[in-house]
Amino acid sequence: MNELLAVAGRLHPLLLHLPIGFVAGLAALETLGALRRAPPPLAVMATLTRLTQLAAAAAITTGLLLEQEGGYPEALADQHRNVALAFFVVSLAMGRFVRSEARRTAFRVSLGLALVLVGVAGHLGGSITHGGNFLFEPLEEHAPPKPAVEPPAQPREVAEAPTAVATNVVEQVPASAVRSTFEERIAPLFAASCTNCHGEDKRKGRLAMHTREGLERGGSSGPAFVAGDVAASLLVQRLELPLDDEEHMPPADKPQPSAHDVALLKAWIAAGAPFEGQVELRVESFAVPAASTTPIAQKPATTTVQSAPPAAPIAPPPAALEALRRELAHVQPVSQTDPLLWIDFAAPAAEMDDARVRALLEPLVEHVAELSLARTRIGDATLELLARMPQLRKLDLRATLVTDAGARWLAAAPRLRELIAAQTSLGDATLAELAKSGALERLVLWNSAATEAGIAALQAARPALVIESGALPNAAVLEAESEVKFTSDAPLPGAEAAPAALTPLNARCPVSDAPVNPKYAVVFEGKVVGFCCPNCPKEFWADPKAFAEKLK
Repeated sequence: MNELLAVAGRLHPLLLHLPIGFVAGLAALETLGALRRAPPPLAVMATLTRLTQLAAAAAITTGLLLEQEGGYPEALADQHRNVALAFFVVSLAMGRFVRSEARRTAFRVSLGLALVLVGVAGHLGGSITHGGNFLFEPLEEHAPPKPAVEPPAQPREVAEAPTAVATNVVEQVPASAVRSTFEERIAPLFAASCTNCHGEDKRKGRLAMHTREGLERGGSSGPAFVAGDVAASLLVQRLELPLDDEEHMPPADKPQPSAHDVALLKAWIAAGAPFEGQVELRVESFAVPAASTTPIAQKPATTTVQSAPPAAPIAPPPAALEALRRELAHVQPVSQTDPLLWIDFAAPAAEMDDARVRALLEPLVEHVAELSLARTRIGDATLELLARMPQLRKLDLRATLVTDAGARWLAAAPRLRELIAAQTSLGDATLAELAKSGALERLVLWNSAATEAGIAALQAARPALVIESGALPNAAVLEAESEVKFTSDAPLPGAEAAPAALTPLNARCPVSDAPVNPKYAVVFEGKVVGFCCPNCPKEFWADPKAFAEKLK
């Protein structure tokens, strides 16, 4: 029975819209009636009021059942419940007032109060599911989420993998620290990446990560972690999903934790997920090794081994990312395993010129892998900045103001593999420069200034380069239908055989008995029948048999 009640409670999100619709319908009818000075019939209003009462009762009942599952902010849940009950009481009063025309004014007052209450209840419901300031959040300036747990007085260590100086290194927490390892290192991690959606004001999936009780209780998908078992912990599973997976957490449009933060969380779970005391966290056991580092064992003993620097810093400057988001530019990591950035200026393209783009991208030169500047107002001045991006792999310059004067900067981009230059004035001079780029693999030139000769020269210089110019190859004729020839002199199907002569067989009109005028003749049963005027054929065709004797 408990399971059935739980299922009934989860019908609340569906049923809660019924009383809203009914009370809105009542208000619309009453308003139109007042404007037209013809109030709607009380019988209609009474029926809608009764439906409002029944729908409100159903919504409140399922809401009370849903509340029993827990996981909702208590203060907001209490307010939401009380306002809903007040709305139900007002709907009962509406039912009494609607019975008499003399109480029409009282009915209208109670209807107005019901509209206010249903609006407040809806706002509180949205706050429960989406956060305390869900309605007005878009009007506020976006700021970094406020940590649910105060960060330690000492600065946090930089979100980069530590440099190993010996094998089996264990990160030690200073003995003089007063706060627990969880408070110092794990709670700030949750505050930065998780509690904005799973905190005091908003608990998506009924998961609260701002308190120990909430973390231990878990959410609607189950326990958040399994102490001592990293692989079985839901937190880790969601973090390691592909970035484009809808189950990946944090969502793709939110700041992502660094690789070191993920390793720190794994180390805490592996240590038993303790909330109290100081413990050793073996972060190096979960650190992702640098792909470019050559193992020392493979080198001669006399060779000096130096680890290559990482392709790009793990964590881009947060202020630079926030500046992009304020300008409505899309920015996110390329993938879960690739911290380099994909940036797209599609939304603010019309306002983006060289100065604004340079100001936004200058702090991120080392971090950009894929960049779309399509339809922005940038010109050659921005190309110099792009040439200084060592990790830039894909660039979209479609419909921008770039010219051949900046072509040398495009050829200077060291790792540029794909360039989209459609709808630009880039011509053969740019193609000659791009022939020097050894990294370029794909080039799109639709509706550009490049000529067929320039494209052919580039293709000859770089045979492996894929060039998409929009030109279609000449199509060969595969087959054509031969001329239609008839093999018989017989008339086509449905066509009547033409008479041998077009002279009428009769001298006088079969209808009026007047002399025949050859201009007015018809073919009937293979014979030409003449008439005196244009009206007689109509009468003839109405009943040809009536005139058969006159045509013999």
